[in-house]
Amino acid sequence: AAGPMRMVNPSNGVIERTIELYQSHTPLKLKDSIIVGSVTGSLYQVDRYGKILKKRKVTDEGISSVLEWKNGLVVTTMGEKIFHLNKDNFKQLAQFDLGSDQSAVFGTSVLAEDFLAVYSSRNRLYVFR
Repeated sequence: AAGPMRMVNPSNGVIERTIELYQSHTPLKLKDSIIVGSVTGSLYQVDRYGKILKKRKVTDEGISSVLEWKNGLVVTTMGEKIFHLNKDNFKQLAQFDLGSDQSAVFGTSVLAEDFLAVYSSRNRLYVFR
């Protein structure tokens, strides 16, 4: 969120590419690309060369995490919604509302077996199966 996404050569620290997207969480590696959520609520698929393969506006709030779950992607937001998306085209499969516009997910969601656990800013733990 402090600036555009940068691809750095791990052997010498040189910035090889700058991509004009402001990521809001650690990217998710998916096959030969990464999935990145932005502070403006868009989801991107970026290849190893920095080319944006796919982009979709998911929400007006920032995206706080993206995880692969139940043959799709779970996207948590800095707003009150959690989305389950098709990982091929980013279309919405389901949506869950945390119940308050004061709720958000700022931390990382956790996966264990078939369970997804999310902790909201209102100190509520949500577990999905």
